[in-house]
Amino acid sequence: MAFPDRIERTIQLAHQPERVSGDTATLTIERLEPPRVFGYTWPVYGLPEDDPRRTYVEFTLEPTDTGTTLTMVESGFAQLPDAGERDVAYSGNTQGWTSELGELVEYLDGQA
Repeated sequence: MAFPDRIERTIQLAHQPERVSGDTATLTIERLEPPRVFGYTWPVYGLPEDDPRRTYVEFTLEPTDTGTTLTMVESGFAQLPDAGERDVAYSGNTQGWTSELGELVEYLDGQA
């Protein structure tokens, strides 16, 4: 079985896309279609800061009758041929997205 190359999460938010479009961070923006799509590259977790390899993260916001469906996809883990590096990056980011998306929901619900 091949190692997964991407992390994907979808959550339902009780807020409109304009409200969900986020905070600030240092990264390289690759795609920007406000307020529906935001894509960027960033360093691979666990690798040295000067390593040129990056993952690509894309957020897609789709309005629903009750708010927004947010889909987050991070890809690029297959570029790490070393199983140890790949495991550290993939598991670290999987845990990180669970935490970060949970914090986003808490933030938005607290701002209502």
